[in-house]
Amino acid sequence: MKAFALQHKYFLFILSIFIVCEFIVNPIGNFPLNDDWAYGKAVFISVNNGYTIGDFGAMTLFTHLIWGIGFVKIFGFSFTVLRISTLISAIISLFFLNKLIVKISNNQLLGFFACLLLLFNPLYFNLANTYMTDVNFCTLLILCCYFAFDFFKTKKTKYIFFFCLSSIGLVLIRQFGIVVPVCFFIACLFLKEKKAIISSILVVIIVLAALKGYEAFLRGIISPGAAYKFSGSIYLLSAKFWQNFFDNLVLKYNIILIHILIYCFPLAIAYFSSVLKASNKLHALIVSVLSSLGVYFLFNDTHFPFHNILTNMSLGPEVFYEGRGHTYSENFELICEIVKYVFCSFTLTVIVLGLVFKFRTKKQWRLPSPQILFFLGVFGSYIFTILITEKDAYFDRYHLPIILVVILLLAFVNATFKFNYRWMILPLLCFFYVSVFGTKDYLALNRARWEAVNYIKSKANVTTEKVNGGFEVNCWNDGKGNWWHDFGNMASFDYLVQYRVEPEFKLLHSYPFQRYFPYKKDTLNLFMRYTKSSVAQ
Repeated sequence: MKAFALQHKYFLFILSIFIVCEFIVNPIGNFPLNDDWAYGKAVFISVNNGYTIGDFGAMTLFTHLIWGIGFVKIFGFSFTVLRISTLISAIISLFFLNKLIVKISNNQLLGFFACLLLLFNPLYFNLANTYMTDVNFCTLLILCCYFAFDFFKTKKTKYIFFFCLSSIGLVLIRQFGIVVPVCFFIACLFLKEKKAIISSILVVIIVLAALKGYEAFLRGIISPGAAYKFSGSIYLLSAKFWQNFFDNLVLKYNIILIHILIYCFPLAIAYFSSVLKASNKLHALIVSVLSSLGVYFLFNDTHFPFHNILTNMSLGPEVFYEGRGHTYSENFELICEIVKYVFCSFTLTVIVLGLVFKFRTKKQWRLPSPQILFFLGVFGSYIFTILITEKDAYFDRYHLPIILVVILLLAFVNATFKFNYRWMILPLLCFFYVSVFGTKDYLALNRARWEAVNYIKSKANVTTEKVNGGFEVNCWNDGKGNWWHDFGNMASFDYLVQYRVEPEFKLLHSYPFQRYFPYKKDTLNLFMRYTKSSVAQ
């Protein structure tokens, strides 16, 4: 045990920080968050009535559901248990990410801070406190990268076996995980070793067979109206396909780039002094000006992409499902715009200067290592999968795998430039505040919401269909079949849980809670239609 602690002291420090953060957040609470009502419902039904993915999810989900079912079988069903299963998955991902970064960079401090960069990414940390699929997908992606790296370094067959298992788990969460074994095959081509090429082809065939076999099983259990997207429906030669791709490219390229540049800013600033020292000062000035101008012209018409970070997750300045809910303050929007321009310009400057230095000092051009080619392939192909998704099925949380791969690619920089962790501390503290205290607010808001829902159900003996408590409340519907409702049609509801009153409704109960991002007292309210009889306070 002592030997393990000494060998993994940096990971144990990461784990300690994570545990302290979870004590601050307090993830306990038997209620769904975001879309995990659908995955929780699939687990609930699977445990009691036989395996199902439900009608809501468009992805394979198998690995995700089996992971949750395993915990539920042991500890019983609750969203707290499912949430803890995701937290454990996050711990596994941080353990292997730390080991992989150290293998790439031979720098334990870089491994430590790179893990904190992922952990305190507002998307990752918030989703780690839900039963959403994103963290489990990232965990399996890290395992794939870990075993692929070890194979390219050692050529040992056992790593191909573990890579294959991880890839099967990956594709059985999301179909687009198939790009990972394909990229592995392409990288193996550059090894020019027959054994590696044949093995990588077998991996692709096995993973694809697992996907097709699972989909054949799904065809027999899901309903005709289910949202699941079967593989094989993508036609690369179709004009409609490419029209959709280019439409998405115009709409999403800027959001993807903004997230990459902002969330990798702490790593960029850690290498800044070394990159600047190695660069020609005139070149540095020119690149800095051009990067700032490029960021301005590329992103001037793009607001800081809130989406899942703030809007859907209700983090930060108060928002809610209702269109007239709490709004962003002008000061907050100004801060976000400053962050967008400064962080993006700085990160882009460091990346361009680093590339200029590498090309300037290379005596002859040659292909990058198979490891780098593999990571670059995953980076590019995953962006491609995002750009071919339907416009209304896109969320910025899908950027997490891309950001993760960029962190891995930046670890290779350590061979050329000196990593200075002190520069990372301040931006990481900012990420920590947004992620941890924003998520704490998210849980506090939802506790208040569910307290209101449970109160009126117990006092007035009403069903969920009569209470408009928002997306999660009404879609979970006490674990019953999927129930969709027009939230804007107030005539369908007798009770509302929201911030502001609606016409024909009166205040029945208030639920104050403390916010920390920003720090202030807030109140969620339960309203009742005037025509209903009074309910005991």
